[in-house]
Amino acid sequence: MRSKRMFGTLVFYKEQAYYESQPYMLLIDDDQIWLLELFAGYTTADHLVTLSTCAYPFENARYITIGRLSPWWRMVEP
Repeated sequence: MRSKRMFGTLVFYKEQAYYESQPYMLLIDDDQIWLLELFAGYTTADHLVTLSTCAYPFENARYITIGRLSPWWRMVEP
């Protein structure tokens, strides 16, 4: 993160001008390249997890939930 080699530059999107100059990202996996159209960002002190699943009110719909991650149980080795 400190070298900004992975996601360190995401904080630049706090500035409207930066977002307007770069509103898209490419996600590259082993066999496909995806276009990601950015539409939201925020700063939080928590660790958040976003979950997505199929929904059926319209074609290709998704239902999204966002939750705060907190420790509940820790497995301890004997």
